[in-house]
Amino acid sequence: MTASRKRSRKHSASSKPPDPVFFVERSLGSHIVANALRTAGAQVTTQAEQGIPADAGDEVWLELAGRHGWVALTKDTRIVTRQNEIDLLMTAGVAAFVLRRGSLQGPEVAQIFVNALPQMRRLLAQTKRPFVGGITRVGRVRVLMTEKQWKRTLRRG
Repeated sequence: MTASRKRSRKHSASSKPPDPVFFVERSLGSHIVANALRTAGAQVTTQAEQGIPADAGDEVWLELAGRHGWVALTKDTRIVTRQNEIDLLMTAGVAAFVLRRGSLQGPEVAQIFVNALPQMRRLLAQTKRPFVGGITRVGRVRVLMTEKQWKRTLRRG
């Protein structure tokens, strides 16, 4: 193998973004979703593993996720419908994905997140943080709000 080929392989390996760590928020439970994502090859931490009480406010886990660069996963749709929730998320600098169907449970939710994993990773590589992405019941992922859109709403409001 030539030296230039070695350099190009090394360069391409080092230019790949690091795998994200997904933070599973309490609304998703502490085991089923996290374990399914781990089985699918994702790096995961949970609110329970971080010692954050279940009754802690969103600002606690959002600040922690933002500080560590973790990607938040939730089915708490208030995060995109209440201004104070989106303000917390954007201020913390978090990339978050929200399951748009909050009434689903356990294994079904886990499978949706596993199915969405490749799209979430792609969106994370292409989209500047902070942002909120939505995940449909069939695992489709799209951006719901970017920092730029959020700032526009603040100016109007």
